[in-house]
Amino acid sequence: MSDLFVTRISTSDEVIGQVVPFLNIQLANTTVAQLQIKFAHWNVKGEGFFPAHKLFDEIYELVVEQTDDIGERITALGGIAEGLLTQVEKLSTLPQYGSGPSQLVQAHIESMADLVGHLGNEYRKGIALCGKVGDLVTQDLFLKLAGDIDRKLYFLEAHLRP
Repeated sequence: MSDLFVTRISTSDEVIGQVVPFLNIQLANTTVAQLQIKFAHWNVKGEGFFPAHKLFDEIYELVVEQTDDIGERITALGGIAEGLLTQVEKLSTLPQYGSGPSQLVQAHIESMADLVGHLGNEYRKGIALCGKVGDLVTQDLFLKLAGDIDRKLYFLEAHLRP
C-alpha cells in the first residue's frame, strides 16, 4: 500500500494493506450513520417520542465515539482516514435509512434497529478479518465496537417486542 506513513507499529505492510481499507469503509459507515441517527432524532414523532428521542441521542453519542476510534486506528497504522464527504459517500456500505415519509416512533425504531444491526455485522466482519491476518489490536477494537453497538441494538429491539 503506497499511501502509508511510516510507523513504529510492527505490523506488516501486507496486513495494514488489508486492514486499513476495511477500517475506512467502517469510518464511512459510522459517519453516514451519524447523519441517519440525527435525522431520526430530529424527526421522530408520536407515542413514545421522548424515550425514542433520548435513545437515538445515546446511540448517536456512541457512534461519534466509534467514528473517532476508527479514524485514529487508521492513522495509527500509517493510513489516511478517508473522512471527507466524497470519500464517505463512495465507501459507505450502509443502506438508505428506511423510515421513508413516516415519522412515527415505531418506523424509526425499526429503521434504527436495521442501521445499528448493519454496523454490528460489519464490525463482526472486521473481527474475522483481523483474526485471519493476525492484527489482534485492531481485532480488539472491533470486538469493543461490536459489543457496544450490540447493546444499543438490544435496547432498540426491546422496543419492538409486544
